[in-house]
Amino acid sequence: MRQPIACTICNTRDRRVVFLPCGHFLTCEVCGQDSITCQSCGLRVDSRVMVNQ
Repeated sequence: MRQPIACTICNTRDRRVVFLPCGHFLTCEVCGQDSITCQSCGLRVDSRVMVNQ
């Protein structure tokens, strides 16, 4: 079983969001909703996919 990885913005909740089109997995649901661009590569976030670990 994998151990949860903390959100790169709040560092308190688990990562749950994959940004598209880049595919980076960085944020929790709350922080991911507010993200316009990916914090890793700078691409505009067109959509988000929620991941349950």
